[in-house]
Amino acid sequence: IPALVAAIQPKLTKSRVQWLDLLKQTFAESVPLASSSDLQQFADLIKMARAANANGRDSESESLLRQALELQIRLLGESNSAIADTLMDLALVLSNRGRKDEAEALFSRAETIVQASAKESDRARLFAYYGFHAANHGNFDGGLSAARNAVNSWRKVLIAPKAESILMGGNSTES
Repeated sequence: IPALVAAIQPKLTKSRVQWLDLLKQTFAESVPLASSSDLQQFADLIKMARAANANGRDSESESLLRQALELQIRLLGESNSAIADTLMDLALVLSNRGRKDEAEALFSRAETIVQASAKESDRARLFAYYGFHAANHGNFDGGLSAARNAVNSWRKVLIAPKAESILMGGNSTES
């Protein structure tokens, strides 16, 4: 949308602020305006955080995920569904480091966002991360229960498109 505004603005008489107000009215909320450098910075932070985590550099991974989360919140707000993944990643890193209470606080924030999500894959990922978190802290029954919930959610993700195809007259033997 920012590129669209930049492209049409010189041709029209409205100022940038007027266009942003029009977008806000159209979408009934603030429109996040992220530059391509913001998006690249976020992608780089996540990539580096995951690499650090995979290589056992938990402190570095935590720091990078915190930076990514701060950037997302600045651009999108506290409750935007896009930040749930970053919250879950950071929560699991903290859980892996034995910081149970901090991890649970972040999982709770992510859960609030995920509950409002229409995507079953968000719930599946949250259940899976809860399973790892429970196992990290010796709650193996809780971890197994969360893992089962994750599997059930992933099954819904995989079955839904096939069921929709069948209901719409598609061939049930197609994969």
